[in-house]
Amino acid sequence: MSENDQESFRAEVAESVVVLREAIHQAAVRRDYAHLHTAEVNAALGRILVPDLGERLGLSLPHAIAALEAVGKLYLARHSATPYDPTNELVAAVGLYKLLAKVPEVEQPIQIRWIFAALDGREPDTGDEPDDLSNVASTVLAYAMATDDETGLPVALALYRRAIAACPPGHPYRRDILNNYLGALSWGGVHDTKPAEEGEAAKVLAELQQEEAGHGDGERAAMRKALVGGVLMEKATRTGDLGTFDDAINTLREALAAMPDGADGRAGFVENLGRAHLNRWFVSRNPADHAEAVSVLLACVRITDADHPFRVRRMGFLANALMAEASSADKEQVLAVLREMSEIGPGIRPSSLAMLANSWYLAWIRFKDSVLLDTVIDLLKQVGDSERGVSAEEQSRRLGDVLWARWSHNRDLSDIDEIIGALGSQLSGMELGDPEALNLLARAMRARWESSGDSVAIEHATALLSLAVERAPAGSAGKAMYLNNLASVLLRAGTLSRDREEIARAVELSREAVSVAPDGDPGLPMYLHNHSAAHGLMWQVTRERAWLVDGLRLARRAVGATPQDHPDRLGHLSNLGGLLLLLGGQDDDLRLVEEAVTLLAPGADPANASDPAYGMVCIHLAQAFQRLRGTDADDAGLDGRARALFREASRSVPPRTADLVTFRRLWGNEAAGAGDWPEAARALTEAIGLLADHLGPRVSRVDQERSLADFSGLATDAAAACLATDRPEKAVDVLEKGRGVLLAQSLRRDDEMRRLDEEHPELARRIEHLRTLLAESRDPAL
Repeated sequence: MSENDQESFRAEVAESVVVLREAIHQAAVRRDYAHLHTAEVNAALGRILVPDLGERLGLSLPHAIAALEAVGKLYLARHSATPYDPTNELVAAVGLYKLLAKVPEVEQPIQIRWIFAALDGREPDTGDEPDDLSNVASTVLAYAMATDDETGLPVALALYRRAIAACPPGHPYRRDILNNYLGALSWGGVHDTKPAEEGEAAKVLAELQQEEAGHGDGERAAMRKALVGGVLMEKATRTGDLGTFDDAINTLREALAAMPDGADGRAGFVENLGRAHLNRWFVSRNPADHAEAVSVLLACVRITDADHPFRVRRMGFLANALMAEASSADKEQVLAVLREMSEIGPGIRPSSLAMLANSWYLAWIRFKDSVLLDTVIDLLKQVGDSERGVSAEEQSRRLGDVLWARWSHNRDLSDIDEIIGALGSQLSGMELGDPEALNLLARAMRARWESSGDSVAIEHATALLSLAVERAPAGSAGKAMYLNNLASVLLRAGTLSRDREEIARAVELSREAVSVAPDGDPGLPMYLHNHSAAHGLMWQVTRERAWLVDGLRLARRAVGATPQDHPDRLGHLSNLGGLLLLLGGQDDDLRLVEEAVTLLAPGADPANASDPAYGMVCIHLAQAFQRLRGTDADDAGLDGRARALFREASRSVPPRTADLVTFRRLWGNEAAGAGDWPEAARALTEAIGLLADHLGPRVSRVDQERSLADFSGLATDAAAACLATDRPEKAVDVLEKGRGVLLAQSLRRDDEMRRLDEEHPELARRIEHLRTLLAESRDPAL
């Protein structure tokens, strides 16, 4: 701005300061607070509150100080017109006076000094006049409520106690002070009232009721009675006592009946009545309580102004009431309320944001609708540490729940990484965290390993679960679950490593999980399943028939204990079918193979295609059909049915990339055997691309070598299929890509790289970068 423009703007600001000062003066003299909200006043505010005020004033400090002080005084005067309403004006005034705190010529109003004293954790200096003490306490409390900051609450309570002590029974101010004190106790008690304060609230209630004798008429008396009802409601919610709920409901109804419809604060007391009915329903399960809660909370929302700071909270209570009774929950009605809450969202109070996030979270739990997940996750991330009374660990766990649900639906590895970040931030060297949190984090680590082959992740999962087992109480359902989960991780790792000691450890842990599971433990079928699978894997290492026999016995128990509609039933059936095939093959017993067909055929329905176990069911059934060829059970269609099942498996979504590589390789070989070379080339080439993903840079050397051995010959098979389709250039491309993966693995010789890093660190970094590019390429193959 030019110097002339700056001078002109300084004149405008000086004129605006005069307007604000005159408005404050007129409001005080005439006791008419409309002077504080005129169009002229708002225009003056608009001229002062500009982003580049200092620059436009030409860095004139006196003009800036005068302008900000005038605005602070206006905000404070507006708040003083309704001193018990937690308005934004008080917060804005405090913010401005913080900016001006070091300016000597600016005298801080006494209310601001009181608030700053409370924020410093001390009582403000004031005399022992009851009305002065009460006014100080009310101002401090108003700021605490406006900012959702409980720092000032202990100071406000202490000042109210001093005011009561200085105000004998019968004093004209005593009822108001007792009333305000109860309000402070009620606001603090919503979160965590101490037992001593509960007793104090009961004492103050009795004193207030005694003071009310002979003063039962009028709006103020009704407001006091409503406040008493609110305190009773909070007490009933803490204790769960139905009699106290009844007292609270009756008191609130009597107060509201005597209160004018437009009375200040009426909507808040209607909210308390609705919450009292809802919380009573949680104890009594009486449908009448639930119906009344919904009716009253609907009325509360209707009489709450659209821009009221508590509207989101009240709509949240309404949404929770609508969802509380599962049989009557109307999904569209609930979502309509939640969407309206979200539209209010930008700039809402932290506690209201927490209510909004929690309401969407409860809706997802109630309706299990994956469409809601993105909204829930976004809100839970916004809440951060603003939800009082909820530990950071619980917030992380809640976020982990919905991220896991979205991962299960979308299979996006970024969700798993977010879970690891959210839960891992609450652990410090595994010294913190309860067994449940450790288990959830290990679950995410395992998912990362199964999706990417990340060997570092599986090592962390094993360590976390070992710690969870150690910390879980003996004889608890959690102990059995963590033992099972640790066994399952070792079982998965043993499937790749074929390490006999690792598998034996999985057998022992899974046996312990079965033995310590409490009666009626819903996890027992899974524990039996994993114990059976460990036996099957041990047979693959030892070829000792006893392992198969015991594994088959356990698999039958697992399937027998699994309900028909259980989400894991198909996986348990697949395990049983696979063991029947193995033992049938070892004993040359076709009856076991036929039993496997009878067992698995219903599960190979394409309706189950989204189930993680579907692909393996198809593979086992296809192998059973092949085993029956040339027997009395053979029919002309067995070969075709087997090929169709191999193709189905190649299109499935197993949790581990390595399994899908296997499925597509099997299908490619079957297609080649049937002379369908284009299909064989496509399947085998896709398998190579998946294998490149599976052999990422964080896969351990042992796991990489095992995978390379398991899938040896895959690139040459794919190249042969490409040649059979008269595409020699594609065959060469496949082989060259295979060399890329081999080169990426050969560059990762840890001992040699360590020596190279010591002698030529820059060259080592360049080679590591090259190895990573090769290993992470989307196209490399074997």
